[in-house]
Order: sequence, then C-alpha cells, then structure tokens
Amino acid sequence: MKVPQQPLLMSKMISAEPDWEGLNTYLAAEFVPAPRTCFRGIRRMRAGEFLSLTPGKETSGKFWTMRFDNSRPRRSDQEYAEELDRLLEQAVASHLAADVPVGAFISGGWDSSLTAWFASRLLSRPLKTFSIVFPEQPEENEAKYSRLLAKHIGSEHHEVEFRTDQVPDLMRKVVEAVEEPCTAAPSPLLYQLAAAAGKELKVVVSGEGSDELFGGYPWLRGEWLYRVRPFVPRPLVRPLADRVLDPRWGRFWRILAADSDRTADREWLRGYTQHQKRRLLNPDLPFAEGPDLEPLTLPSETLESCVDRQQERLSLDFMRRLSDGLLLINDKVSMAHSLEVRMPFLDRNIIEFALSLPSSMKMRSGQEKYILSKLTGRLPPEIARRRKYGLHFPMLATPSGRFPSFVRDTLLNSSRQPGLFRRARLEPWLDDVLAGRRKGMRQLWILTFLAIWWDGFMAG
Repeated sequence: MKVPQQPLLMSKMISAEPDWEGLNTYLAAEFVPAPRTCFRGIRRMRAGEFLSLTPGKETSGKFWTMRFDNSRPRRSDQEYAEELDRLLEQAVASHLAADVPVGAFISGGWDSSLTAWFASRLLSRPLKTFSIVFPEQPEENEAKYSRLLAKHIGSEHHEVEFRTDQVPDLMRKVVEAVEEPCTAAPSPLLYQLAAAAGKELKVVVSGEGSDELFGGYPWLRGEWLYRVRPFVPRPLVRPLADRVLDPRWGRFWRILAADSDRTADREWLRGYTQHQKRRLLNPDLPFAEGPDLEPLTLPSETLESCVDRQQERLSLDFMRRLSDGLLLINDKVSMAHSLEVRMPFLDRNIIEFALSLPSSMKMRSGQEKYILSKLTGRLPPEIARRRKYGLHFPMLATPSGRFPSFVRDTLLNSSRQPGLFRRARLEPWLDDVLAGRRKGMRQLWILTFLAIWWDGFMAG
C-alpha cells in the first residue's frame, strides 16, 4: 500500500530510510520523542524550542521548559477553584477569537464539557458540537453524556458514528496524515471526527491537556506499587518481567523490577519489551538493542523542580506522551481536513497555574483532577459525577466484523520482503489474541500501524 510521500522525501534531499532507534522506541512507547523520528535524517523540533534561519545563519534555543513552582503560599480549595474558573473562562474566550465560526469537540467528560460550557456562554449564537459514537459497542458509547451536555448548553449537536468495518478503509488515510508510526491516541477515531467537523467548520476547541496538568490518569493512583518496590528482589523478578506477555501482569512485574522509581514511571507507557521484540521481529533487520525508553528521560531542570512523585509523573505525561504523541496525532489528523483544533487548557496562563498548584489539589483520596471537580457544578449531575473515561479505540477491546481479518492480513500478508516479522512466531500469538484466548490487542495495533506505515513509506 503506497501512500503519497512527505514533501521532504519528494524533494529527493532525503531518501526514505528507517531510523531503527526511533522504531525501537516506538515499539516500546507507542510514539517517538522529539527530536528523533522514524525517518533517518529527519528530526523534529522539541516542544518549547525555536529555530531561526536567516541567510548564512542558524539560531536555535529554548523559549520555555516545564518547571514546577512550589514557592507560592498555600490557599484554600475555594480560592484555587475560583482562580482556575477565571483563567479557564479567559482562555476559552481567547481561543474563540476568529473570523470564522468556532465549534467544539465534546465527549461528555469534564474537560470537553467545561470547555464547551464556557464557549456556549461566550458566543452570541448556538455552538456547534461534535462527538464520536459507537453504535456497535453500547458499553463503550458515551452518546448519552454528550447528548445531555449538548441539550444543557443548547448546542447544535452532531454525532459522528464509528463502526469497526470502517477501519480498513480509513487506515491508508490515517497513515498518510500522521506520516509515521504513532498509536498514543486513537487516530482513526480522531480522523473521522475531524473529517465531519471539517465539513462544517474551520476551528474547534477541545479539552485536551487537562489530564496531564491536573492529574486525570488512573496510573497516578498506583502509589502502592512504589511502596512495595524496595522489598522486591529485582534480580529474581527481571527475567519474569521481560517475558510475561499478558499486558497488565507484564507491567506489574516490570514496575517492581525497575532500577529506580523514574525508570518504573516509564514502564507504565511500555508496549513491547526487548525480549518480545526479539521474539516477533525479523532478526535480519537492524532494530536497535539499546535502552528503548531512555529517550523519554526528562530534562534536569524539570526534574529538579519536582518535589514529589506525582509531579515527576505528570511531567512525563505532559512533556513526552502529550507533546510527542497525543498532540502530534491531533494536529496531523485535524490539519488533514484543514481543521484547527484549539486547546484552552494548554493556554500559557493555565499551564503556569497548574505548575504552581499543590499536588493535593490534583489527586485527593483517589479522586483524579480534584480541583476540576470544584467546577463541575455548572454541568448536568450525571456528567459531574462521572469518573475519568478517556477516548479510546473500542475495537481493541472487542474486535469484530472486518477488523480481525484486516489486522491478520496486514501483519501476515502485506509487509513486503525482507518483511518486518517472524511469521512462525507472530501468527500463533496473533490468532490467539484475535480469538480472545490471550490479551494483547493493544500490542497488535502497535504492529499493525507499523506495518501499514512500512508498506506505504519503506517497502521497495
């Protein structure tokens, strides 16, 4: 499956060759941290950096880096909530400034709901809202919450249906848009959502960034694992940790076996271990054998500003997975439809506020995004009571229709010689996962995206 190539490749200044170290990290983390990419000879700017080119001169540097400010005097919960309320309203207002109508992506969760609520109050016309729905997977469908919010704010609501059988036809377009392997976000869903919104609008706002700033991910509740780690005999646990195929149990043992808490943090993001890669990948290809998650290491100035484990983990989410994974996919698939997605939670003032906020205002008594719970009184009670439920790819939980055969054909029949995988080892494991005898659909999706990209950009 050939896809239209990048302008850089079409210029013939750079040939389409794989960056094996970048691919090694992709298989481990589902994205490639800047400045590396999956193309040899192509580098990406890091977040917060600038590059200035003038005749005969090149200047680069940093204009921002993530630093927590733990010096501010402690205030009451109410005072913090009132400040965030004010900042969020100002951020949404500034992101609505445009010479074209602005809409909103909503899911029925806190982040997008609050963003859309402010937007609906600030606009003089009904807001157009868009949400993805899964008619084939009622247990995954959030339609009732997005409909409830749309009614609450009086928006002109559009539901975008996503069905399993759409995946095979969508993936060529998705890979063409994203341009390199990245499965940190459900790109087919976001592509479909952007395609629908792009027919109506040129700009939408979304709730992206709140989880990384205010502690929205369940993994932040896993502190008990870190308390157990000092008592685990790591040399005995490491061989088991590297070979367990079950995703959850494998993560459990790898976190216990990690050399340090910071190394354990990165293991939450892991897709494939080095042992699993050696088992499934073609040994004739020069996949790198080095530390595959080492590129996720945070800058020293960021780490030195952290005063607790929560701040270090949020830094990893914000500076790596959000910056180099989620935002990359959001930008690529939306701009494929000439749609600009603006994110008020990533407004500079809100970021600085979040970096000065005590950790107890983010996670308290098992409640993620505690401070945001103080703002949900303006939302319908059913939404205000909801826990975090992020947008994800339900086909990875319940594969059906054309999806299993698409994954199988892509991994076993599409990759051209010399091929990416050891078919004799991949095929029985793949069949077990697709039949539900083993867990591992997330891992299969990582390989599937890689194979489609390889066939489109590298094969031949």
